[in-house]
Amino acid sequence: MNERIEGLLVDWGEQRRRRGLMGTGVSPLAGLIEWCGAPPRGEPSSVILTGGAGMGYAASQVDGALAAMERRGALLDEQSNASPCLDSLLVQLAYARYLGQKPLSEQLVAARCGKSVYYERLDALHAAVERELKVRLKRSA
Repeated sequence: MNERIEGLLVDWGEQRRRRGLMGTGVSPLAGLIEWCGAPPRGEPSSVILTGGAGMGYAASQVDGALAAMERRGALLDEQSNASPCLDSLLVQLAYARYLGQKPLSEQLVAARCGKSVYYERLDALHAAVERELKVRLKRSA
């Protein structure tokens, strides 16, 4: 088990449960202040940060990594009519373990494996998330 990635995934699950995905809110008052009166029609609404809302940077990167894995898994699942690909199963495991905090028996069902294979899948999840985070880091640099 990769302890660094485990910590990131635990933090992601906690932040996602507590704060959700949204970190900003539309503010009519901010729009009035920004435009010195009523904003013109068709302009995007003014946004203000609501103190402490939304996920932190690391958790949002983990969320993006899992979303990329989920998209890739869905694409591969569409192409093959057989059982779900590994990416799809790993994302389901992440949701069950870190977001839903499900008991081990439900995590096994989500990962579609037995207890003997569970820790291999967990290692595969950590490796896949780490790989995806590195890809995201290279893209942003």
